[in-house]
Amino acid sequence: MKLVYLEEHSELSTVSSQVVTVLSKGELVILPTETQYGLCCDSRNIEALGRLNEAKRRSASEPVAVFIPDIESTRDLSDGFTRPVENFVSRFWPGPLTLVLESSTRDWPGIVTESGTIGLRCSSHPLIQRVVSSTDMLLTATSANPHDVKPSASVDDLKKWFSETVSLCVLDASVRDDAVPSTVVQIIGNKPRILRSGAITDASVFAAWEKEVDS
Repeated sequence: MKLVYLEEHSELSTVSSQVVTVLSKGELVILPTETQYGLCCDSRNIEALGRLNEAKRRSASEPVAVFIPDIESTRDLSDGFTRPVENFVSRFWPGPLTLVLESSTRDWPGIVTESGTIGLRCSSHPLIQRVVSSTDMLLTATSANPHDVKPSASVDDLKKWFSETVSLCVLDASVRDDAVPSTVVQIIGNKPRILRSGAITDASVFAAWEKEVDS
């Protein structure tokens, strides 16, 4: 596993190009987000998704979310993305919110759930933004840790877990061990449901929904 350190003077375009090159080969990368490290691959590459699940030691029946470049991308990937819902999510994106909506397609193994939903995240981390904006690939948005193991920002832990399965790991000092994961919100009908509390408080989610959707 090659380590690249993202410093203040790092040229984002250079690091992003390295990441895209690795991903385009169907390999796995670890990238920093505004919360925890993410384990990423091309979400449309079935073999890469298989390697990701093996690396995380998780079942392939547990779909993962994907990173999207902007709010507008949501319209192509989900049904029922109304203007009020767009106004709601614009309060938190880019940022640590994973939005679960009805998918516009069922034929996406490893990403779309059996019930037909998809998880979307628009990250505020500049490297994630650069990567997803510079390629047609949609990257998996799942934490870089084995299943049922607490996430870690430790280089030693990342190497212990993924040195044999991940080709490139981009390290960023801003990622902390105590980072809170993204908040996961599912939109069911015209109501939000918190699937996982996280960096955005439940109260903030419901307050934004009341203002943008219920008002």
